[in-house]
Amino acid sequence: MAEEGESLPFDINTIRTIFYNLESAKSVRETVKVIQAFTEKHIENGFIPSTQGDSLASVSESLRRIERHVEYLVSNQSVSNNAVKAPQEIQEIIKELGPTGALNYAFASRNVELADAVLPILKSKTNHDHFVEAGLTQACAMGSRVALEYLEVEIRRLEEYSLEVQKMLFGSYISGICRSDLEKQALKEFKEMLELIRDGRHQSIVSPTDRAFFLNQYQRLLHGAGDLDSATEIGSFVLQLNPDEASYLFNQATNLKEKSDLSGAIELIDRCLAVDVDDDEDHLLAAVAIYAEAGDKIKTIEAISRLEKVSPLHAEVIKETPSVKLILKS
Repeated sequence: MAEEGESLPFDINTIRTIFYNLESAKSVRETVKVIQAFTEKHIENGFIPSTQGDSLASVSESLRRIERHVEYLVSNQSVSNNAVKAPQEIQEIIKELGPTGALNYAFASRNVELADAVLPILKSKTNHDHFVEAGLTQACAMGSRVALEYLEVEIRRLEEYSLEVQKMLFGSYISGICRSDLEKQALKEFKEMLELIRDGRHQSIVSPTDRAFFLNQYQRLLHGAGDLDSATEIGSFVLQLNPDEASYLFNQATNLKEKSDLSGAIELIDRCLAVDVDDDEDHLLAAVAIYAEAGDKIKTIEAISRLEKVSPLHAEVIKETPSVKLILKS
């Protein structure tokens, strides 16, 4: 979560963010109630929040629902300085700030509608590579359908870019696909390429860490398409290639939890927290949910304690869910 108007750094721009309003005690209380009501339902049904750059499709949709409710609540509590709700207002912002300034403003305020409006203007006025790498990747990961359409063209000629740029473009594109619930279509498009990577037959993607990155995107698509068995199979292969990446451990723990393999999920979330030196809040939320479901009070309390240090609000929210309340009272 972040306060309205706060600009998010480029390296965390793929995280789904709920922007809150602290202008009045009432708006804060109501926002907490909304988040509690929605997260309680999803966590109890196996919901585990997404991680940076590796969010799963079902989780993205859940967070979108939460964000829409919070944004609606905030808009009714006070007028947000960065709220853009009408095409006329969008055109005024573009006119006032210029296309580049308007796009930066869209990123800072997480305003997808504004990004969609300004990207076609910038497309013909900006250096192509800069437009793709700095503009489309951020906008697509943020949920822009215009950016997704533009980036699809670049994905079809992905090998013209350096490997590092390929990874950036492909990761952002898959994030956009997951936000738009288009995983099944994307699987048809990229199955051949991803299977070449899986089998070690791709000409340029040969190192274990690079293969793990692209196959993790494959796993995201499979999970979002509802193919948990295949997602788990690919997730296991990803961990063979790169066993110490926290986000990969987190994703596979999510897969196993949803397949009711609680012991396997615990083992992987343990490993995830062991290597996650930054205490990612989504990893910790997942850990709390898994430990509570397993009835492990000690680990549940330890995970909540770590979560309180990085996200007190999320810690309070998850403590109110039935399974966590039950384990804490036991």
